[in-house]
Amino acid sequence: MTEEINPSPSPQDPSQDIPPEEITDPTQEEIQSKIDALGSRFHFGRKRIVIPLEKNNLTPENIGRYINHIMACHQENVTEYRHLHGIYRGDQEILKKRRLYDEANKGNTIIVENHAFSMVEFKKGYQYGDGVKLSMESESDCPQELSEFSKILRACDYDSKNIDLAECLYTAGTARRITLPLKEHEKKYNRKKVKVPFRTENLEFEESFVVYSTAIGHDKLFGGVVSKQPSSDINDRKYTLTIYTDDLILEYDYTPMGIAQLKSEGKNTIGVCPIVEYDLNKSQLGIIEVVETILNGINLISSNSVDNIVDFVNSLLVFYNQEVDIKRLKDLLEAGALEVNSNDPSRPADVKYLVNALNQADVLAKYEALITVAYDIAGVPRASGTFTSGGDTGQARLLGGGWTRADIVAKQDEKSIIKGINQDLDVMLAICKMDPACPINEIYPEDIKISFNRTNSDNLLVKTQSLSNLIAMNFPKEAALNAIGLVSGIHEVCQQWEAQIDKSKQEAVELAKNQEQENNVENKKVKEPDE
Repeated sequence: MTEEINPSPSPQDPSQDIPPEEITDPTQEEIQSKIDALGSRFHFGRKRIVIPLEKNNLTPENIGRYINHIMACHQENVTEYRHLHGIYRGDQEILKKRRLYDEANKGNTIIVENHAFSMVEFKKGYQYGDGVKLSMESESDCPQELSEFSKILRACDYDSKNIDLAECLYTAGTARRITLPLKEHEKKYNRKKVKVPFRTENLEFEESFVVYSTAIGHDKLFGGVVSKQPSSDINDRKYTLTIYTDDLILEYDYTPMGIAQLKSEGKNTIGVCPIVEYDLNKSQLGIIEVVETILNGINLISSNSVDNIVDFVNSLLVFYNQEVDIKRLKDLLEAGALEVNSNDPSRPADVKYLVNALNQADVLAKYEALITVAYDIAGVPRASGTFTSGGDTGQARLLGGGWTRADIVAKQDEKSIIKGINQDLDVMLAICKMDPACPINEIYPEDIKISFNRTNSDNLLVKTQSLSNLIAMNFPKEAALNAIGLVSGIHEVCQQWEAQIDKSKQEAVELAKNQEQENNVENKKVKEPDE
């Protein structure tokens, strides 16, 4: 049975158990004007989708009322994402460059220095290159279950999917992932040694969204997946919206004309929304848009500098007070010389090139200044260039090259990323506990400590010396490891450390006993003469 959803019912309708409507659906003209405006190069983060509902009144009817508004906001974000992802791929403003005068006869050099790609790739590798480390928070937890869960994540290619997720996260400021239980036929074809109870996939930005409440706390209400319905007519624009709340799975047929029709309704057996949205910051601001205009300036400087060189090489030859025969001129130029005659001393003949050359030293200085500002704002160190004096070493070079700032920004990003990972773990562990064949039953997301391995091996000698000094002062091992930042899973390492100490002590005791027994045998042989 299908139910027609009115996208804009009267807010005074007493049958609607929701707060008074605060959102009016935009007209098609308003939506199109916003989309056209988004074609500009100025962007200020993604628009968070909010509606005046709360979790206790998420019914198919109430959700259906706001689908028009949700899809309008989603389309705005998609338009911005496509622009930013185009910049990441190299589709940048400089490609529209034109020469103002005599373009047909002048070179129009276009140089795309894709620093946006370089910055995003650095962030992906720096943040996720060494993988995400999961460890237990306390001794009372279940390390064996965590070990099994880590094997499941490896079987899901979790680390490689994190790197793919980071591309969207740093480009658009937000990214989404869905985790669902494996269906029976999917389990049948699982040939891996580790039996994985779920599948986790990164969602395309254009095909997913997450909606939040306008109430205090802005709780996540539900996530949605947009899929185009198959049709033989290429102009047929009908979509299926699959909505996941904590309790329900809803499917709507939707057309851009604003008609939403409930197609099916089912129960969400997981008990939590399986779509997780990762945010880089509160404004969902990526690293490309904050430096976009600077990068446009860098491309313009590079392109115009080469144009100026081309113009200089092909400068016009200007004759003063001299008649020129074209054929004679060509012959002289081929010979490498020119003949100039001054018939009137008051008007001497001369030949010069018409040159308008840039001061390349000043241009290079401005170019380097823009490069430095862009990389500093994005929190990315420069891979080349001169930043320190020859006498600088160690931390001074790291500071001068931007690596210290990069680590500070990465630590800040960690907090937002860990929030998303915790939501992922909540979904994954809930699915594991639903599967009777899965050995994971006791651990919860709050039992797991999430950490990143980035700079643990930096200054290794200094860190180990500091650790030795702290241990010699009877400093607690966990506190000492935490102070020097040598490892990520501090609690697990301390357990292994204590176990290794106990093992060494036991081996020393056994060795002493064996040595004592051997000495007793030798002494006995000495005291008792051979017969």
